[in-house]
Formats: sequence, structure tokens, C-alpha cells
Amino acid sequence: MSITYSFYFKGNDGKFYPLDSFGGGSKVAEGMSAQFGRNCAYETRKPLTKSDLKEIISFENDRAQSSENRIEEYRQRQKDIGSWNNSIEDKIRMISDLDETIDEEKCDLSYYKHSVHFFEFLSDILDEAEYSYSDDSNAKVDANDYIYWEVS
Repeated sequence: MSITYSFYFKGNDGKFYPLDSFGGGSKVAEGMSAQFGRNCAYETRKPLTKSDLKEIISFENDRAQSSENRIEEYRQRQKDIGSWNNSIEDKIRMISDLDETIDEEKCDLSYYKHSVHFFEFLSDILDEAEYSYSDDSNAKVDANDYIYWEVS
């Protein structure tokens, strides 16, 4: 069974309009899972608040920073390999292996950054909603009742 995290905004008419969906293995899904746990009720829409988003953004930024730190550590290790007493073939193999690891880490880093941008986008929507009024009744929009998510 494939898990999908879907995001919606709630219109003035009470209907939900899709924003985006992400697979269960995505960094967005990992961020949501870290915030809300894996025991979420399936197909139950829940509001996503500014404080939720702030915590998720912080979590994803920390993961991105850790990834950047690992890339630097691998690059330093590549430099250090040159001074080791191994054969040239061993050094080339180790440096090449680290190149592959760095490429994988760079890929993860780009996914973390994409995840951060998505959650910042949702946060910006809530910022705008907080200062908006409904077109129909000139009533203030409830930012805590505006962005929803569900697991399916």
C-alpha cells in the first residue's frame, strides 16, 4: 500500500482545494511524519498551523544542514586520503567511492531544500490568510482553519 500526504486549502465555501501531494518516501512526508508521528488517521483531513509549519521547517533545515556538514566531511576525507600509506589504486577507489556518496548526499540535500521551500510556501499562505478577509462576509479568515493535510 502506497502512502500519500496531500495538502489542501479550505475555501470560503467550505470546500477543500488541492495544493499538492507527496509520496510516503519523500522528504516532505518524512517531515510530516516527524511532526505528527506515523500513527495518523488515514483519510482524515487535519488543519496545519503556523506553529506546526515552523517546527517542520526547523526540522527540515536541520536535516539540510546535517547533509551539508556530511558533504564537507566527505570532501575533507578525500583530501586526507592523499596522505595515507595505501596504494594509488586503493586511494583512487576510496576517493571514487566518496564521490558517489557525495553525489547521493547532494541529491538528498536538494530534496531537503525542496521540502523546506514547500513548507515555507504553506507558511506564506497562512501569513497572507491571517491578514485577509472573506470576500463574501468581510469576516476575517481563520488562518488555523485554512491549510489542511491528510494521509491516504
